[in-house]
Amino acid sequence: SIVSVYPSSGTLVTTPITEISARLSDNGGSGVSLTLSTIKLTRPDGVVYYHGKNATQTNDGVSRIILTLNSPQSINGTYTIHVTAVDNRYNSTGEINFTFTLQVSVAEQEESFAESIKAYPQPATQGYINIAYDLLNQSRVKIEIYNLLGELVFDEDYDDMMLPQGPKKYVWSLMNEYKKKVAPGVYIYRIKTDDGSNVFEVTKKMVVIK
Repeated sequence: SIVSVYPSSGTLVTTPITEISARLSDNGGSGVSLTLSTIKLTRPDGVVYYHGKNATQTNDGVSRIILTLNSPQSINGTYTIHVTAVDNRYNSTGEINFTFTLQVSVAEQEESFAESIKAYPQPATQGYINIAYDLLNQSRVKIEIYNLLGELVFDEDYDDMMLPQGPKKYVWSLMNEYKKKVAPGVYIYRIKTDDGSNVFEVTKKMVVIK
């Protein structure tokens, strides 16, 4: 059976979440199957997380399955935790859903957005680099790349369209605005988002090696 979930069903959470969990117990005597029991999370935008589960078992016979999220979640709205408990005789509860509401401040949303931004592989040696980020809301996006002299090397502007919320990835082919390969070195990339209510701007570094 499912003893409890975290965050608890029906609660209001005001800080970004980095993991969810469920406490399970077995009343039949065979024990909880930590391998077969599952937990996943659906965000307000429909994105589902289910990889990265780990499990622990305590001396009181209560098992805990944990889903660690790849970045802090701060999209405001209703989240659903889906849990299936299975014992070692393959008896299953079926999928049971629990919901909670996230309401995070603008400052924490900006911090969470900044943490979601990653450029990889670093250093870039294969002629490209991925710039990944997670939009908290439907937004206009602008990506700018500068050299260490502060000169604009390349930019990608989505100013005329609203990109949907959720994980995004832009692949830079290491070319400048004239379609020529850039020199090896350190570059600055800046991502600016505008959802109509809030503007976030984050700057980070990346390394290019040929």
